[in-house]
Amino acid sequence: MTGSRFWWFRWTQRGRRYAVSLKTDDESIAITKARAILVEEIFIPGVQPTLDESITQYLRVAQERAKQPLRPEVAKTRGYILRKYAVDMQVKMVGQINHNSVSEWLRSRAGVSRDTIHTYARTIKTFVRYLEDLKLVRPGLYQELDVPEPAAIGRRN
Repeated sequence: MTGSRFWWFRWTQRGRRYAVSLKTDDESIAITKARAILVEEIFIPGVQPTLDESITQYLRVAQERAKQPLRPEVAKTRGYILRKYAVDMQVKMVGQINHNSVSEWLRSRAGVSRDTIHTYARTIKTFVRYLEDLKLVRPGLYQELDVPEPAAIGRRN
């Protein structure tokens, strides 16, 4: 900051601006510390996005990607599934997603076909992978989630 003897590093993350003192007056050390913040993501702000914000962002990114973008109707369905999970399990923040809550929610879907359970699990697992890539959930959660097999015969309409 102006008037400070120490170097400061400023950056924008998820639409928010951050500044942190590097606590050194040596420029080469300051550059090294700033790179560590960017590359290794040492500084993770305490502000965690809500689950609804993350779902909205996930669907927007999936629809705008260049390779195999999500169709609007599929995005609407996935949004419904993810928001239903959030409401049923009372999950408000991204950090509250865990293996037990997902498994319990899938087990509570009594009277729903195996194909539907498979779709629900696949949708949540894909969303968790997106969150894991952004480092918003703990590493390894994606691998823990199981997607049950769909029915052998398929849908009977």
